[in-house]
Amino acid sequence: MSVYQTDIILYGNDLTDYIHHEFAGQSSSLLAHATVDFWSYFVEGGPGIDVTSPTPFTPYAVTAQEAVDCIRMLALERLIGRRHHPYQLVEAGLTALVLDVETESLPLLAGLSRSEHEQADAFFDQVLGELGLLQEQGWGALARPQQLKPLVEKTDAYNDWAAIRQGDREHLAEQIVEEAGRLLDGPWPPLD
Repeated sequence: MSVYQTDIILYGNDLTDYIHHEFAGQSSSLLAHATVDFWSYFVEGGPGIDVTSPTPFTPYAVTAQEAVDCIRMLALERLIGRRHHPYQLVEAGLTALVLDVETESLPLLAGLSRSEHEQADAFFDQVLGELGLLQEQGWGALARPQQLKPLVEKTDAYNDWAAIRQGDREHLAEQIVEEAGRLLDGPWPPLD
């Protein structure tokens, strides 16, 4: 899937298929399908999903893991810019607390009264940190491995407005496909 803010497109069935589609203009003959629940929610929701409206997400969980997944979903929705109501964060915290999820800040989040809702974001961020769910993306989430640095740099150059204006994108796309092929043909995960 290609995910850029709320522009989410199914591009292929695997990484190779995506690279060929995005940078070489070749599409797969196979029908692509979303396999990641969170992004599938946005893709399958179609044009009816408005990220400027409050999130419709209501936590429903019967296990501790499902409660953590609800918290993760709210965090991801915040990451892409969806608004949320403080009571949704408090409710997610209360659900997790009842299902025996343990963090130091969870009781503080879950116990907020309506007059204390302005503190919900701060406590929610603390809970995210304590659960290890702080917002990390892409290369950063992978601890910035040196093997991916050339691909990240080429992709950044490809997306740079100067390259777009100068018409250098075709050459950069070829370099990206070549670098991605090198990575995919080697051991995975790449060795240091």
